[in-house]
Amino acid sequence: MKVTLNVPALFPVLNGIGADDINQLKLNNLQKLLSCADSRPVSDAPYQSWLYEQFSGSILPVEQIPVAGLTAMLDGLLNTGNRDSTDGWMRADPVYLHPDTHSLVMQDPERLRLRDDEIAGIRNEIAPLFKKYDAILHTPHPRRWYLRFENNMPDVSCTPLHDVIMKPINQYLPQGRDVSRWHTLLNEIQMILATLDINLYRQQERQLPVNSLWFWGNGPLLPLGSRNYDYCSGDSELLESLCLHGNSCYEPMGQGADDSLIMSGRWNHGLIVYEPLMRARQLNDPGSWLRALQGCEDSVITPLVRQLRDGDIQELSLMSDSGFRFHCFRRDIRAFWRRVRPISRYLLP
Repeated sequence: MKVTLNVPALFPVLNGIGADDINQLKLNNLQKLLSCADSRPVSDAPYQSWLYEQFSGSILPVEQIPVAGLTAMLDGLLNTGNRDSTDGWMRADPVYLHPDTHSLVMQDPERLRLRDDEIAGIRNEIAPLFKKYDAILHTPHPRRWYLRFENNMPDVSCTPLHDVIMKPINQYLPQGRDVSRWHTLLNEIQMILATLDINLYRQQERQLPVNSLWFWGNGPLLPLGSRNYDYCSGDSELLESLCLHGNSCYEPMGQGADDSLIMSGRWNHGLIVYEPLMRARQLNDPGSWLRALQGCEDSVITPLVRQLRDGDIQELSLMSDSGFRFHCFRRDIRAFWRRVRPISRYLLP
């Protein structure tokens, strides 16, 4: 069995993290893997573009990946047997924009933690705004909201939410032929949200209000043309959605490196993705990045290296979004005479 492990944001480390910070972690198996592996250059495409290519056979810029249609299946809005639906989908996620000196800054959406009654109240107030755009608002998940278009999709290009977190939004606003209408819509939404009782109450309770929506993820949902992996695992909504769309086996993280799955012999090529380091990079949080790295070592890399050494896995590839793949065979990991350098020599530029 072959296993590909992709850990976006593993290289390079965040600013503010030094050699001493990394060397204090217990990363023996990551250190062993990097010292024994053959390093090969690969595409330095963004992680999301690489992941989409693994299932579609074609690489797209991040802003063109049809995330909305994919995750709409995950949230039960689009039947997996209805992949040829002509409806268009766009994410319209609830966000809090913090006013800064010169711009509004996107805050971490996971801090909102909206209750069901709050979601219903917000939806009831803003849903009528979308009628003149021939769109229907769906709110099936606290963080994933959608617009469904029964006719033409708007001609706009949108920046994915994950690329805007903790950044001023001015340079990331929608672009395209229909952009003026969407800026008008966004202003109308923000005006309603600013005086909404739900938001006023949340502020009194020292909770972040929902003061805007972020549009993104629009694009045609096309049939997937590749099936490079017969087993996938991770903590990624995009990976889970791609597996659902492409009828591939998916297991949530926590079971992905479990011995019974890897050693069963049922799989030929497995894909595991580990995203917490990427999230820490989005938040520019060195402490979270270091904790996520230790978590990756303990819960993913250690069992995989053990299974590689024992022969349950024959090949293991470690990837990040740095443009390199570290490929290791069983015979390589058992080469005890290879020099092992401090882990910081591999991770620091």
